Amino acid sequence: MTFEEITKIHTELDGQCQKCHQRCDKRVVSMVADDDDSLLMVCPDCKQGKERPFFKVSSNIAEFCSQYTGWNMNQAIQYLQFIPLGITLIHHNENTRSYWNWDKAKHIFAMETDHMGNILDVKYYPKKTKGNRRLKKEKNIKLKNTWYKVVSDRESINLKRITVSEEFKASPPSSEKVAKNIAYFEKHGCFEKPVILEKISNSKKNSYMIIDGYSAFIAAQELNLRVLEAMTVLSLIRTEPSLIKSRQ
Repeated sequence: MTFEEITKIHTELDGQCQKCHQRCDKRVVSMVADDDDSLLMVCPDCKQGKERPFFKVSSNIAEFCSQYTGWNMNQAIQYLQFIPLGITLIHHNENTRSYWNWDKAKHIFAMETDHMGNILDVKYYPKKTKGNRRLKKEKNIKLKNTWYKVVSDRESINLKRITVSEEFKASPPSSEKVAKNIAYFEKHGCFEKPVILEKISNSKKNSYMIIDGYSAFIAAQELNLRVLEAMTVLSLIRTEPSLIKSRQ
């Protein structure tokens, strides 16, 4: 079966294993024959005839989760033990497996475990602060001789709202560069360098134009991601140079 055929089946099943219902990336699923010789899409555990592991968490990881969420230790432990079952298995190798989550309401961005179920590492979404907010010093960056004001260092943007300039389309990145981005994401749950998007406002809603990180954007498309973590910026091209300099 070709990868394109697997991708189509993966989309129809919303990425869920047909035996245990674990949500999986299309690159970790397998097609196996059922008792009636029909093909089923399954996760690595079901392919090997194994039960999904019972996840175990150390006191240090549970304590950080408790501090981050405000939950007590028992709540944090229970959450960490069950969260892998509700997020996406994106990488599975000889020793470890990685999970990724796009829903910020679940707090956790990525998680790595071993096959015995021991939780090795947990990455969280940046926590929003409450109460009084201090004014942040404006941050500017320069790309291709143009100054931009940073709106957000990290923002989740739906891929459907991102457009690509004709300049980028005319010079696509090499397949090797895209593959490198895919491999890094599958291992770490994020891209090595942030994609930078220029925020463009119109009468309906904001859209975004890629100004840096085109290869990661293509990798995100091939990974079938719905959202992309990116730095968003606004052009300062109309701002006087002296004013731009004073803001740095």
